[in-house]
Amino acid sequence: MKTALAGASTTAEVAALTTSLAAVQSDLTDLLNQNNIYSTAVSITDDATLDFADALGNKLNIVNAKVEITQTADMDAAKLQTVMGRIKTVTGLVTFDASATGITTTPAFNNLTSVTGVFTLTQKADVSLPKLKTASTLTITDDNKITSISAPLLETYTDLGTTSHNKVTNYSMPMLKRFSETQTSGNFTLTVDGGTVDFSSVTTISTAATPAERNDDITESKIYYFNWWYDHYGFCWISY
Repeated sequence: MKTALAGASTTAEVAALTTSLAAVQSDLTDLLNQNNIYSTAVSITDDATLDFADALGNKLNIVNAKVEITQTADMDAAKLQTVMGRIKTVTGLVTFDASATGITTTPAFNNLTSVTGVFTLTQKADVSLPKLKTASTLTITDDNKITSISAPLLETYTDLGTTSHNKVTNYSMPMLKRFSETQTSGNFTLTVDGGTVDFSSVTTISTAATPAERNDDITESKIYYFNWWYDHYGFCWISY
């Protein structure tokens, strides 16, 4: 293709060959991306399993199975961060446990965008999910060392497994559209330790065929950002 491009004699020929070259490069990129799929469960519990996961490289971009990671105090945190940073989409559950005594650095899923199964985080550090857009049940186990929970791109989830955080002073999900779609009636309640809660894109109406009236409550927040949305189907109020 490059030889033909070099030998082209007219502008039209050059343009046509350039377009063909771009198409070939695009097809190659798609093929490479298709190969970045791993269909076996990922389990990281010690140095040996971490090394194995690291050797998979970008195959972990899409995991068509579950991911279970238990960090230990003597595990190479930098290598674990590299591995977790490669994971972008998971079709099964994701479990990350960094609650062991002696852990000084807690890696994060910096590039994770979608989790189809239950997503559970248990750690003694602030939670940051900078690229997560969709999740099933999202459970962030409460711990007194968690003061911030941030998922700036999260738009949808099925359920929040934990809605009370004793020491959290920053709870940010500014792109979230709705609270749990499995909760068709009753209250959504979030309890934090003061500070800021950002649900600035939330509308309180559900997507049910017959939308239910909502009564959503966020307690102990000193500053809140909320897209107030009323009609005869639903309403929301915040107390603190």
